[in-house]
Amino acid sequence: MCDIHDIAGGPKNNPLLQRLVFFPVTKQHFSRILFDFGGVEIYRDEIRSKPLLSLADSIINSMRLDVGPSTQAEWDKVKEACPDMSITETFGELPWPLIKEKANKKRKETDITPNDIPHVLPSK
Repeated sequence: MCDIHDIAGGPKNNPLLQRLVFFPVTKQHFSRILFDFGGVEIYRDEIRSKPLLSLADSIINSMRLDVGPSTQAEWDKVKEACPDMSITETFGELPWPLIKEKANKKRKETDITPNDIPHVLPSK
């Protein structure tokens, strides 16, 4: 879970807020759930913002994901490295490209010159 404070779409003292929740679905895919609090003055209007944030937290805390044994084993490896699942300020280099594409064996260009015509221009 993370919060994004967008100051480009709103004032610096009262940014727009989005709360995001990510669930791993496969090794390369996440499912994202987004709560958008656009239009609510999060820091100035506590009467409206506190119940909305509380409702979002309640919905998030009610979510459960059941995973298979292989996914659970990989999740346990991650928890060994970061037991509280906190986001760190620094981390190692990300591999690039994220998904390695297979080399295309198909030629991009095809020679359409007929085989019976000589490839040498006649001299004058």
